[in-house]
Amino acid sequence: MRPRLYYNELLSTNVNNKKSVFVITSVLLLSSFMIPINDVFAETTFTSPPFDVSSEETVPSGLAFNTDGTKMFVVGIIGDDVNEYALSVGFDLNVPDTKSSSDCYDCEPPKLQQAQIQISSDEKIIATDDEPLHITANVGDEIEIILEITDNKSVHLLPTSGIYTNFMERPNNMNLFYANNFDDWGNTSTSFYEWNRNHDDVAYDYTDTVTWSSPAISYVESSTTDEHFIISFKMKFLEPMKTSEVWVQATDRSGNFFKVSLPLTLKITGNEPLLFDSKVNQKVLSFFDESMLFELVSNWNGSSKDVSELTAVLGIPDEQLPSWVTNLAMWVSEDKITLVDMIVSIEHLINN
Repeated sequence: MRPRLYYNELLSTNVNNKKSVFVITSVLLLSSFMIPINDVFAETTFTSPPFDVSSEETVPSGLAFNTDGTKMFVVGIIGDDVNEYALSVGFDLNVPDTKSSSDCYDCEPPKLQQAQIQISSDEKIIATDDEPLHITANVGDEIEIILEITDNKSVHLLPTSGIYTNFMERPNNMNLFYANNFDDWGNTSTSFYEWNRNHDDVAYDYTDTVTWSSPAISYVESSTTDEHFIISFKMKFLEPMKTSEVWVQATDRSGNFFKVSLPLTLKITGNEPLLFDSKVNQKVLSFFDESMLFELVSNWNGSSKDVSELTAVLGIPDEQLPSWVTNLAMWVSEDKITLVDMIVSIEHLINN
């Protein structure tokens, strides 16, 4: 008998090149049940005749070996002792790997062949490892990321794909059900979309300020590789976002998958006031649509609606803008001051 490894009442062995499990009985080796076990249990080779322990224990229930496999210990229901047996050969861990690629129906994950990004109507840009992209978009821009994916099996069977961004330290009140997508630094994706072929998609944003469109799916034949699975993710940010990585994933029917960071970063700039660290806690107006602002003040009539629209364009609360500021807008419409003069005046106002 050449023992290799043990596990309670089940002992792994190799019979006709098939991994089996034997039940320990009074003759130790009785019959096999073709029960697959984890590779952590190495194969064991038995020789004839079977190893008989019935003289010490007629109902064995446990088996163990010492560290080098030269001793075997058996316990059972009948006796209240541990029976020790010396073995002529210890563990032999030099097990040849007889598994071939033909043993696996599908061992390869899908492959990401190409990723493109497009901001609104701008030209599509291919993201490559050679030259990582640093993309800056504005609040309200439509951001489209297109993935081209291949697989060693039919891409028509790919069940799921996803995109993940807005990585940050997980907020304390974030629903843990969605807090399971991380970057290399352990930050959590708080904005993501997961497409599923056979059930509902999952669109999530922690602050509910990202809108997603249903992905467009297509298939393209390639002259150099297998058929490509094309999926287009479209998102629109309604609030600014700090610079963040963008991760993508795809999974095949066998559970093989890739999940990688695209060679780009994404930042969303918006119209909220920026807060700089200083003794006076200075605030300034960052991005705003100058053409929209100019159109608003050109048709200024001083109504409360005009004031609300002005605060919305500038990204500041109504209560921080008193009614007399309407004079500034009126002066701009009369060419008495410029838009720059008005912005400087408002910045002074919200800081004093």
